Amino acid sequence: MFDEIFKKEIYKFCSNSDRPFIIDCGANIGLSIIYFKRLFPNSEILAFEPDRSIFRILEKNISSFDFSGVKLLNQAVWDSATHLEFMSEGADGGRVVETDLKNLKKYQVEAIRIKDFLTKPVDLLKVDIEGAETTVIQDCKERLHYVKNLFIEYHSFVNSPQTLHAITQILADSGFRIHLHPSFSSPHPFIERLAASGMDMQVNIFAFREAG
Repeated sequence: MFDEIFKKEIYKFCSNSDRPFIIDCGANIGLSIIYFKRLFPNSEILAFEPDRSIFRILEKNISSFDFSGVKLLNQAVWDSATHLEFMSEGADGGRVVETDLKNLKKYQVEAIRIKDFLTKPVDLLKVDIEGAETTVIQDCKERLHYVKNLFIEYHSFVNSPQTLHAITQILADSGFRIHLHPSFSSPHPFIERLAASGMDMQVNIFAFREAG
């Protein structure tokens, strides 16, 4: 995670504003927020992290910096304001679960509808929500015109229908151009499909507006 954010700078973007507005869905321990604040010290950041234990670390990390314009919320993002079952993995793999998975550490979390926050221009919307991305993007599609740059970490889970095509179609319909960077995939998928953390593929989607 550190190398991706600070060495490869995968979240780097340009803005004409001195105070770009960034929504960070899946802020984890706050490395992305620290990076954004180094890139744009005056940026306004709204960040969501549903995992209780990770959120405490997030708060501690961000409070150790003299940042202004950062709002942290211990909530999941979804397609409605509700309460959801959340599976805590203890690191960066915690996720909302809709099926009855036994022998897992689960608890109820408050969820907000991220669409309700897309009411003004957003310089960057980061969506790293461990499998809930398709549900959220489908719900937000009518307001994606507010978003200038969009990062989505897409997760393909073993024995579940793949929905990458649904996301890319929504992005195309919203006027985005996209780049895809596989972050986990099988080297010989015709022969063998590897799996990690229940996934057989993970792809970083970078969606952006054409200049001019």
